[in-house]
Amino acid sequence: MYRWWKYQGHRIAYLDNGGKGETIIFLHGMGSNSLAWQYAIAELEDFRCIALDLPGYGKSEWIPTDDLFGCYRSLLKDFILQTGLRKVTLAGHSMGGQLALLAAFDLPEKVERLILSAPAGLETFTAQESEMLKAAFSVENVCNWDVEEVQQHTLKNFYFASSEAVQKVVEERIARMQKDGYVEFCKAVSYAVKGMLEHPVATMLPKLSIPVLLFFGKQDGYIPNTLLHPSLTTALLVEKTAETISNCQFKMIDQCGHFPHLEHPEVFCKALEEWMAVTA
Repeated sequence: MYRWWKYQGHRIAYLDNGGKGETIIFLHGMGSNSLAWQYAIAELEDFRCIALDLPGYGKSEWIPTDDLFGCYRSLLKDFILQTGLRKVTLAGHSMGGQLALLAAFDLPEKVERLILSAPAGLETFTAQESEMLKAAFSVENVCNWDVEEVQQHTLKNFYFASSEAVQKVVEERIARMQKDGYVEFCKAVSYAVKGMLEHPVATMLPKLSIPVLLFFGKQDGYIPNTLLHPSLTTALLVEKTAETISNCQFKMIDQCGHFPHLEHPEVFCKALEEWMAVTA
């Protein structure tokens, strides 16, 4: 069920299953929205599950800003504080995973666990690589992607490209091109890339002491970046990250791309529930 919250005068939408258990806040990735978590949330009846639509995505309003990622950090902090949540577990996918990691440092008294599904921020980039990525994802370039390019970019996220859930994601992404506010959506995508590069988290990981559950698909097509870092495999990145974080458990899911929680919600939720029980 959608609910609404005001942030700096802008309407922010979020899904809330109204559960009575521990609260998990779900943060979607770049170009996605709260519905990417719907299959996982349907399995998690014993928890209160809240999934935000970040500004520029889903049903939430666009917020004009040059520092979109800084805005996301501030918004998440205010949402947790203003809605009176005592303790929360943050679950983040890709960009949302990097945001969740930063929030753990922004609100250490509130965030007690992290669940990271193919999170961004683990891989580091040189200054030159960062500029290349920003240029590739400029607002102009993103706005100029045609239907075929959008479809290719979207399908690259998944191992099971023909599944019903994946086809819904692709259809929604293509339909977004015809809706009002598409330029703002393209800005959200472009500014997200810029923000992730300018709000690094990799060097902070050794300071993280709360429990972390890390998921990756073995066939992730986006992390790590195969063009810039061809010798860095997903397995190597995950193992290095698990060694860096003092209290980290990880699960690699076979036949899975960049959306573990969407392609394999039963596997994802079973591991999550078992982990939540032992870290309570």
